[in-house]
Amino acid sequence: MAKTEKPLFQSFFWGGFECASHIGLTRTRWDLLGMSRHDILCREDYQRLKELGITTVREGLAWSQIDLGKNKYDFSRYESMMKVAHEEGIEQVWDLNHFDYPEYLDPFSERFVIQFARYAQKAIKLIRKYNPNRTLYIVPINEISFWSHMGGMIGVWAPHKLTRGYQFKQQLVRASIAAMDAIWEIDSNVRFIQVDPIFMRTAKKPISIVKKATEDSFREIKFQAFDMLCGKLKPELGGHPRYLDIIGANYYLYNQEWITGDDPLDDSCHELIPWNSRARVSLATMLLEVYSRYHRPIVVTETGAWGDWREKWWKRTLKEIDDALIEGLPLYGLCAYPVIDRHDWDDAHLTNSGLWDFEEGDSRCRRIPHEASLQAIRPYIEKWHKLTSTG
Repeated sequence: MAKTEKPLFQSFFWGGFECASHIGLTRTRWDLLGMSRHDILCREDYQRLKELGITTVREGLAWSQIDLGKNKYDFSRYESMMKVAHEEGIEQVWDLNHFDYPEYLDPFSERFVIQFARYAQKAIKLIRKYNPNRTLYIVPINEISFWSHMGGMIGVWAPHKLTRGYQFKQQLVRASIAAMDAIWEIDSNVRFIQVDPIFMRTAKKPISIVKKATEDSFREIKFQAFDMLCGKLKPELGGHPRYLDIIGANYYLYNQEWITGDDPLDDSCHELIPWNSRARVSLATMLLEVYSRYHRPIVVTETGAWGDWREKWWKRTLKEIDDALIEGLPLYGLCAYPVIDRHDWDDAHLTNSGLWDFEEGDSRCRRIPHEASLQAIRPYIEKWHKLTSTG
């Protein structure tokens, strides 16, 4: 196993906690953080991770809960988690936004951008209070491409719009840039991680000219958010290379698909490439594509599987991560997401996707170790600990 030049984070292996606060199809606001009781059980969850050798975590603030309007903010729920992290020696990487916004705002308005920047300044002041000396690592807006598709193109999440995904994507880029500028005005020791899914969509045989054109089109579409942030696309949005500092790559089983039609954004025009198909490429190959385009440090900010897939997923993924490091990619972290089982975004069933699960109907959400996953990752974490502790 190779190692990167110098660690950026306390631990290479991270734990991520589901925190989405979107409004879904039923027009109901979700609170996936609360549904796992991680906000209440934060200390116990962090202690479990420390026993495993994980001391860096990914958490998320809910802008919609914090920004009460009229310049009033309530961070109390999250400040208690920051206090616990400080006491337990845990490094928190905070998302400022995970698919949500205050309902008093029109997400396509200029005010949306201005208010997000103001909220970002408030958030960074609080985070700095519990991290007086270290560099802060912040995700401004999680998965701009995915949210713009879900909320602006197919309308299943707020803002529930159809065919306005490209417009919403630009708006989220504007807000992200405004937030970074606002933060740097008051705190120069902050670095930003821009998180988006990494995808591979391949034309399914027989390969027609239309399918091949669709594959080529998607190759550009999937990078639009990153391209906008760094100024390669739509420079009038204010993008610049400084806004694309660290790239966060989210990767799951369904991030490799066949193209079966002629519309790269139509969900009916692609299907999952089976796990055991020779058409699936290594995660290392996908990360190399990202690095070759941007030449920036990378963190795998989300990965994991569900049910009985978890053990197989971790064994294969960890090997492919090592392959990426051996190739010399500047890879600085790998985040198990979620650490604690999460409810599905749409119908609230448990997905059995954590390193620890809990049972449906258990109001205390008592943690149940998924031993197969833990056994798969424990030796990897131990190797990294030895690698970093010996310099």
